[in-house]
Formats: sequence, structure tokens, C-alpha cells
Amino acid sequence: MLIFNNFFEEMDKIIVNGIPVNKKYCRCTRCVQDSTVPGIEFDKNGECDFCKMHDKMEKIFPNGSEGNEIIMDFVRKMKTSSKKSKYDCIIGISGGRDSTYLLWLAVKKWKLKPLAVHFDDGFDNPVAVENMKKATNTLDVDLVTIRSDWQEAMELKIDFLKASTPDLNMGTDIGIAASLYGVACKENVKYLLIGQSFRTEGVKPISWTFFDGKYLKDVNGKFG
Repeated sequence: MLIFNNFFEEMDKIIVNGIPVNKKYCRCTRCVQDSTVPGIEFDKNGECDFCKMHDKMEKIFPNGSEGNEIIMDFVRKMKTSSKKSKYDCIIGISGGRDSTYLLWLAVKKWKLKPLAVHFDDGFDNPVAVENMKKATNTLDVDLVTIRSDWQEAMELKIDFLKASTPDLNMGTDIGIAASLYGVACKENVKYLLIGQSFRTEGVKPISWTFFDGKYLKDVNGKFG
């Protein structure tokens, strides 16, 4: 049972990763993250380390002309290393906005020769499938779709529900990574592009994004 003094100032016990701990409640003076976030730390001004991490990444990957030059330097390296190859890079696509726009940029703006790769765990949205087909056909890009066994994918999701862990999509995440790296290895492609941004998806604790094959097998062994 949780005992609340003043929720916005202090708690006798707070929940961190599902575990009650004795810890003073604190919320970042800059963002909405608070002491219930695992691994969070605050400086003397009350600013959290995730905000500082975001600032650090902003400097490494800036927007504007400086950021564009970093991207174009990377594009030039891809083109130079793959002059005699059929593909410059592998691009993971889902049929969503981010990956579709990345595919368009690669072909139309950067003049690359990408190979589009998609992982289907049996739960694909029909609209997303149609989007992928239209995008790759319009841009004249080859598409490779890796399909897993739907029954197995469904059972893995049920396993994680039974385990009461927050990693319901673990099997799919591992399938996506395995598909992208597997096709890259098969086609001897050295570069992999993914449409994702720390600005829009945020900086999260590692414990919220961790995935590992041994973890997947262990949950399946205990609850499957």
C-alpha cells in the first residue's frame, strides 16, 4: 500500500519498474519525467539526466544546414563504398510515415540505391502493406518481406502478457532487427538506414527498450 504525504512534493514509497521503493519524489524542472523513472538522476537545479542526454545528442546530430551536411557526408560514403554493388543501403520500412519519407529521401533527394526490407509477424495492417507496395513501386525500389510464423508470434505475445512484463512486442522487435541485419549480410550491404528520431520518440531508460534473444526464450520457456 502506498502512503502519500503530498504527491507533488514527496512520497514515502514510489513505484519504479513495478517495485515500491523508499525514495523522495521529484520531478524534473525542465520536462515531465520524475523519480518513478528507473535510473533517473537530478542535478542541483532539479534538471534530469535525460534532458542533458537530449542536449548532448542535439549537438552531435544538429538540425539545419549543419545537420544536413553530416547526412550528406554519410551519403557520399555510402555511394563510394558501393559503386559496384546493386544496393547502397538497406532501409527498414513499415508502411508508416517515417520510413516511407526516409525511402523517398534516399531515392529522390540523395540518389541512393536502397533495398527495402520489411518484417511481417502476421499482425500487419492492410493499409500499411498497401502503402509499402505503392511506395516501392512508385520509387522503383526492390522490396524484401520476411515473414514469421503467425501462430508462434501470437503465442510469444501471450507469453509476455502472462509474464506481466512491459515487453509485449519483444518477438517482433527481435524479428525486425534479425531481418534487417540478415538481409544486409546476405546482400553484402554495409549500411542500414532506419526512419527514427530521438526528438520525436524521446530518450528512454535502457530498461524500457532492452531486448535480447535469451530473455525471449526464457519467458517463452516459463510461460509458453
